Amino acid sequence: AFRAAKGLKHDGIIRYGELGNYESTVFFTQEYYKAQSLRHLMDEYLAAGKSFSLTEACQLTIKILEAVQFLHDSEQIHGNLKPENILIGFDGSVKLTDFGIARMVDKQTMTMTGTLLGSPAFMAPEYIAGEPTDHRADIFSFGAMLYQLTTGFLPFQGESPAALLLAITKGKFEPPAKHNPRIHRNISRIIERCMATDPASRYA
Repeated sequence: AFRAAKGLKHDGIIRYGELGNYESTVFFTQEYYKAQSLRHLMDEYLAAGKSFSLTEACQLTIKILEAVQFLHDSEQIHGNLKPENILIGFDGSVKLTDFGIARMVDKQTMTMTGTLLGSPAFMAPEYIAGEPTDHRADIFSFGAMLYQLTTGFLPFQGESPAALLLAITKGKFEPPAKHNPRIHRNISRIIERCMATDPASRYA
């Protein structure tokens, strides 16, 4: 995973340096990037009683999607897209990070190689069901992030991890506009298509 990530050259993806070993400790270097995570930024807004405007949310997600598109064009899957792994620079730039569970994918079928365990709140239902997984799992995770960015709520919730996973597999969530009536219907459609339970119903 590290070797694959090291070869990525894109402004929206954190750059990795060298892999080394010092006194039996394996380490790697990466680009120094003065930023805060999207999760931290969202928590700050929440603490201040504010929320992202739809314009801010869309500007952020366009930058995230450009990096995700580059990943998929490079035959890779991130596999763990979530606000904690999106870095927002103080100049407004965006970078994806944490490729610890990312995997190379087969060039012909875009099928995942290896087992992935993402973050439950943003995990695609096919992960949970143990079904074949491809790049469309990232699209699902992106949709869940956009839902939270524009509404302030996670689309799926549960009193326990098992209940949360069950809610995701059932694919039932409140329409985004119920939490935020200002959301344009086209944004709601994008979110709902990204989060379709059947990967074939998501964006290709």
